[in-house]
Amino acid sequence: MDVKGKRVIVIGMARAGMSAIELLMKEGADVVGVDVKEEGMLEGADWLRERGVKVVGGGYSEEMLDGVDMVVKSPGVEMTDNLVSEALKRGIMVIDELELAYNKLKTDEVIAVTGTNGKSTTVSLIGHILNVAGFKAFTAGNIGDPLSAHADEEAQFAVVEVSTFQLEAIERFKPRIGILLNITPDHLIRHKEMENYIDLKFRLFDNQMRDEYAILNMDDAIVWDRKGRVKSQVLPFTRGLLEGDGAWVDDGFIKVSIYSKPVEIIDTEEISLKGPHNLENCLASALACFIAGADVEKIAEGIKTFRGLPHRMEYVCSINNISFYNDSKATNPASMEMALRSFEGDIVLIAGGIDKGVDFSHLRGLVSEKVRVMVLLGEAREKIAKAFNSTTKLVFSESMEEAVEKAFEESQGSGVVLLSPGCASFDMFTDFEDRGERFKRAVRLLNRSCGGS
Repeated sequence: MDVKGKRVIVIGMARAGMSAIELLMKEGADVVGVDVKEEGMLEGADWLRERGVKVVGGGYSEEMLDGVDMVVKSPGVEMTDNLVSEALKRGIMVIDELELAYNKLKTDEVIAVTGTNGKSTTVSLIGHILNVAGFKAFTAGNIGDPLSAHADEEAQFAVVEVSTFQLEAIERFKPRIGILLNITPDHLIRHKEMENYIDLKFRLFDNQMRDEYAILNMDDAIVWDRKGRVKSQVLPFTRGLLEGDGAWVDDGFIKVSIYSKPVEIIDTEEISLKGPHNLENCLASALACFIAGADVEKIAEGIKTFRGLPHRMEYVCSINNISFYNDSKATNPASMEMALRSFEGDIVLIAGGIDKGVDFSHLRGLVSEKVRVMVLLGEAREKIAKAFNSTTKLVFSESMEEAVEKAFEESQGSGVVLLSPGCASFDMFTDFEDRGERFKRAVRLLNRSCGGS
């Protein structure tokens, strides 16, 4: 993709958009950056202007497309955006920042991970294993650093977290190894219909060739029932037994196989990550790294030494025999369910935030079984309270600090206090990291007030 001398508009000037602009500048494009935010709120706008980039804040008009050769959108910009829609009508190519970056990568060895939950953990784990195995690998994409920030990086593997927001606007992007962890309802306010969301997840594999790999969750019916959509080599992973190639658990050990040559990787008791969902993440990661050429011993070492990511089933501390866990990244009911299944029971659950248009009622039985008290906060608390009416005790809170105090009181000296909101965070917090940090800070303050260190 040659962009030298071409006029390119980048829509959205947050992290991904800024990274795309910098890459386009290096490639010699004539770049215009636009955003709905006022110019004074656009970080880095002055720096861009000094380098010849036109910056437009406070919205944009269709006339901006006159003479434009290509539009690059940030993941947060919807395909229904007025400028995107008009560009498509005019026949102007519209791509995501991910697609731009992919066309400039210095490696063809791309491992890409998508799914509703577990993407960041799996990407980080794969990157960690490959580095332990002696390969040079970087992680990028939806996990944090935009892929375009690594376009010039010399590496053997690019391990990329990919969201549906990015897959909306790809042309050539394809991984040599693609992983689909799971699919449950999420982002339906943006994607409208569940089938639209599913279709976008499977776009990860659309451009693959037959000698490339699609690693699919055999235990997820939505994923496995649609395996026929994929034209590359499909390899399953499952927490149960498996006949044939893939990854599975046999007598407490993770095993993987390609070309009918099974090998034993690791005893599941040696995995530090908690919960059945993290076992699935380890299965997919082990299989991907085995395909990539990592030694079995190094795969096991990588899994053993990986300590997980903040805000994902993160142990904070114990206060008076009560254990506090931060799972702020649980932004949908499915991830909340996985968190609840990670404990025997006796849970005080802190939940709530912004409603993402999904249903909680299918968790009534699990909540009744596992949750002693639910402390609710945020915009969606009334909806959640209605969904779990009569299943458990419900307590409302106005702040994270109050939620932690009430959860501690309701624990009555035993069990687990779990922050697993099941909702987005933007009503009360900057993002899920901010929410998790506020939770941890409140827990530490509580610990000090109880005489802890």
